[in-house]
Amino acid sequence: PGCFATAVVAALHPLACRGMLRGESVVFAVTGSSGSGVEPGAGTHHPERAADLRAYKVLEHQHVPEIERQLRESGAESASVSLVPHSGPFVRGIFATAAVLLDAPADPQALEGIFRDVYGGEPFVRIRRGTPRVGVVAGTNFADVAVHAKGRRAVVLCAIDNLGKGMASQAVQNLNLLFGLPETAGLLHPGTRP
Repeated sequence: PGCFATAVVAALHPLACRGMLRGESVVFAVTGSSGSGVEPGAGTHHPERAADLRAYKVLEHQHVPEIERQLRESGAESASVSLVPHSGPFVRGIFATAAVLLDAPADPQALEGIFRDVYGGEPFVRIRRGTPRVGVVAGTNFADVAVHAKGRRAVVLCAIDNLGKGMASQAVQNLNLLFGLPETAGLLHPGTRP
């Protein structure tokens, strides 16, 4: 999956699996400058965006169909996603905030328990309390996820490295599985550049 799709699906997958994701999820996601590729443009070059935050492709990002397809495959037949991507003033990472209206009020600890249960056997998904941080996952294949609830409202936060979990190290993870290697092979030593 694409980098935004990876972050958003990691955030919403447990709710989809448990039949708790219906209707629209609103997602605000921020990516670092390395998400723009190697050719700098007027609005994507890091020095231009280093002290700025701006939205782009509002409600029209190319990863939305991929996100919705994966959520349907996870069990959320009627789920839709409104994605508002942003360019952030950092180099590596994606931070996604997904807001969901649940059918019934949810206990915060019980909701976190669902996430821990769904991701319990996943070596590269860590459930966090509070908020994940892009600086912590930079250079890794980890997706750090936190879930918060108040009444019927749930907010799920996910931080990934857009070049790692969002691209290259995810590909290595998939190749490991395809060729029968340990899933974590070659992925526990973080990259350091950029």
